[in-house]
Amino acid sequence: MDYALSLRKPILSFSGIILYFWAIALVIANILLIYFVHQFNFSGVILGKILLPIYFFTLIAGGRFGWRCGLIVGLVTPIVSNLVSGMPMAPVLYFVIFKSVVLGVVSGLLINRESHKASFLDLVKIVFVYQALGSMFIFVFSHNLTMALMDIYVGWPGLLGQLILGKVVLKILQYEKEEI
Repeated sequence: MDYALSLRKPILSFSGIILYFWAIALVIANILLIYFVHQFNFSGVILGKILLPIYFFTLIAGGRFGWRCGLIVGLVTPIVSNLVSGMPMAPVLYFVIFKSVVLGVVSGLLINRESHKASFLDLVKIVFVYQALGSMFIFVFSHNLTMALMDIYVGWPGLLGQLILGKVVLKILQYEKEEI
């Protein structure tokens, strides 16, 4: 057995303390962003419905730290946010959890793990996939097309923000992978 190969361990495994550190940090960042954005109204609509803040750091979690971190952040954020602030409201909580988990996992799978670089096209694919799967999921269970497409026609500024700010934040967080 090659000695160098035996020392290489995945930096972010489910048992890795680094994974849980970043997952907790990103859940807290998500909760704070959700709270902050929901304090403002824009033409009678809560800014949170327009900017979709619950998904932002889930995208970052998966895109930078892998699908496992994206899964944890995507699952935990909506639940904790609901318990702390009542948002998202109980009737839509399962839909938000589904979309958030899909976003975290898809972003972790589609972004190049070796280089940790996300192209703008990668982010477009990620947003398209999670919105398409999420909208189908909502429509299947609610039979309400308006509800299924709400994030697209009301939250399009948030989707653009995920693309633009997501690219910026992922670029800032990109660095050489260190071996443990």
